[in-house]
Amino acid sequence: MSSEGSGGSVTLSSASGTGGGMASSGSGVAGSATSNPTCTGAGNVAYFDGNPGDYIFSGTDTVTKGAWSGTASPTLVQIHVDAAGGPWWDWAFESSMLPGSPALTTQNYPNTERWPFESAGHPGMDVSGNGAGCNMSTGEFQIEAITLSAGTLKDFTATFVQYCDGSPPLHGCVHFHQ
Repeated sequence: MSSEGSGGSVTLSSASGTGGGMASSGSGVAGSATSNPTCTGAGNVAYFDGNPGDYIFSGTDTVTKGAWSGTASPTLVQIHVDAAGGPWWDWAFESSMLPGSPALTTQNYPNTERWPFESAGHPGMDVSGNGAGCNMSTGEFQIEAITLSAGTLKDFTATFVQYCDGSPPLHGCVHFHQ
């Protein structure tokens, strides 16, 4: 992992390789998160690989076109896209309920609960879109890169696995750059 800082800017990048996505144990909790080369490019991109029966998204899709926005604090990243000619998507990744409320950084965050309702000791995550959201969710996410400058989200890459209301897993990744 590398860290650079200057003028209120913090950049963190994972030193992990380019794996083929995320593995799942199939037991209702996510397996280990690894890099997904689909989301390592320079532009905005989201990739979904939802199993049949997943409430949020079944099938595969890559979204690159649309109106993208992102906001961040040290413990919360939120990304939104209105896909060109298609649905809208939202992602939220949070660490404020972990012991000491640590800032998000390049690492794996297992045992997530639905954001913003996660309990103490759990990171929060929510992947939703087009009016579909989970009542309860579990999973994990791995932050591959995060750059904040003067409180503005400049660059963010994460892979994720989300189990929504007991449905099969939704695997994916999101990369935001502005």
